[in-house]
Amino acid sequence: MKFIDNLNEDEIVIRKDTEAIEFWATIYDELSEGFPGLLGAVTSRGEAQVMRLALLYALLDQSKLIKKVHIEAAYGIWKYSFHSAMYIFGNSIGNKTTDTILNALKASENGLSKTDIHGLFGNHKSIAEIDWALSLLSQLGKIEIENEKTNGRSRKIYHAKKTKEDDEKQLLT
Repeated sequence: MKFIDNLNEDEIVIRKDTEAIEFWATIYDELSEGFPGLLGAVTSRGEAQVMRLALLYALLDQSKLIKKVHIEAAYGIWKYSFHSAMYIFGNSIGNKTTDTILNALKASENGLSKTDIHGLFGNHKSIAEIDWALSLLSQLGKIEIENEKTNGRSRKIYHAKKTKEDDEKQLLT
C-alpha cells in the first residue's frame, strides 16, 4: 500500500474523528456484551473485531482518521456475522447432555421433573451428570426451578427461561 509507505513513522498513528468517537460510544456496550455457550465463544470481543475492521476500511480509504462511516461499515459486517453465528449456534452450551436437557425443556410446555429428564437419556445418564447439567443451566440463567407440591415430598419441575437470544433468533427465522 503506497499510502502507508508514504507516511512518516510519526504519522502511522490512526485516530478516530469526533463523529466516530460519538458513534463508537453508542455501540460499545452492545459489542462488549458477552454471551454464554458456543455463541459467546465465537462472538467474544466484538468491540475489538469491529475496530479492526474500521481501521482496515480507513486504510483502504487512504485516511489517517477512522471516520464514522468506517465504523458503521464494520458494525454492519459485525451484526451480520453475529446473527449468522446466532443462527448456527443459538443457545447451544457446547455440552451434549446440557444441550439435550435445554432443548427438551424448551419443547415442554409444563416443564420436566428430574425423572423426566433422566428418561430423555433412556435412564443411561448418571444423576451426577444430570445434576451438573442442571446446575450449569441454572448458573447461566437458562432455567427456572419450580417446587411442585405432592402428597409426599415436593418435587422440582424445571422450565426453560425465555432469553434475549431466543427472541433474536426468532426474528431471524
